[in-house]
Amino acid sequence: DQKVATCTFIIQNNGVKNISIDNIGHACSCMSHKISSPIIKIGEKVILTINIDTRRITGRFNKSVFIYTNSGDPYIIRIKGIVQ
Repeated sequence: DQKVATCTFIIQNNGVKNISIDNIGHACSCMSHKISSPIIKIGEKVILTINIDTRRITGRFNKSVFIYTNSGDPYIIRIKGIVQ
């Protein structure tokens, strides 16, 4: 009986300058995150892991993660799932 759902994302910098991840936000206290590095150098990748504590979730869920960087508007990742 799994209590934590884990999602892993690979973020690659295909731009012409380094990207600094200033903040990662999520509105639900059921979520936590870990990133392999807050700086993504040109051509490199980082791994973002999102954990969702599903103990208080039943049925369908739709969660958002906001990634704030030095490159302007935040990037938004939406995670959808079903807890049975």
